[in-house]
Amino acid sequence: MGLEDRLRAGLSDLAEGAGWTDMEDRVARASRRMAIRRRVAMSVAAAALVVAAVPVVLMSRSSPNPPDHLGDPASPTETATPAPSTSSGRPSSTPSSASASASNDRETTGCPVSAATLLATLPNAHLGTDFGHPTRLSEVTCYKRYATALPVPPVGSVRILFGYTLPERTWIALNAGPAGMCDRYVLDEAISSRLPGC
Repeated sequence: MGLEDRLRAGLSDLAEGAGWTDMEDRVARASRRMAIRRRVAMSVAAAALVVAAVPVVLMSRSSPNPPDHLGDPASPTETATPAPSTSSGRPSSTPSSASASASNDRETTGCPVSAATLLATLPNAHLGTDFGHPTRLSEVTCYKRYATALPVPPVGSVRILFGYTLPERTWIALNAGPAGMCDRYVLDEAISSRLPGC
């Protein structure tokens, strides 16, 4: 083997080794670029999470009462008992305290409620049951933050269940059906027994 052949073989070996090294460098650079992109994406996601969480935290701090959930049974309300009057000439203050108690009871239970108020909740309701396109509601029964009503025109024996949300003090449509529509929503049997269709 001559000098020229050895030189050619050496250059060939050098070219082959350089090819693998070059490929390894390219893979390493691509891997570093991907790692940087991942870090940037994670940083952006973390920043977005912080930006989304700040208003929620601020709103929860400004709310004086913790949210109340519909599934919890309503707490019994205390009613004021009139104090016996010692003087027959003075008017009693019982009517004003009774009306204040009734007003407070309405704010916490939502009852009584009008059919028009409940009907206004239906356009955006997704109840999973066909309750038609009612133009009004009939046979509204309201008890402790829950109400049931029949749609007019009727769709079989379907009734609609509504719930009163606190602290928002708004009515929402919860479910509809011919029977058993309260099972997942009204957990207190003392309440569900007073609502037709439950």
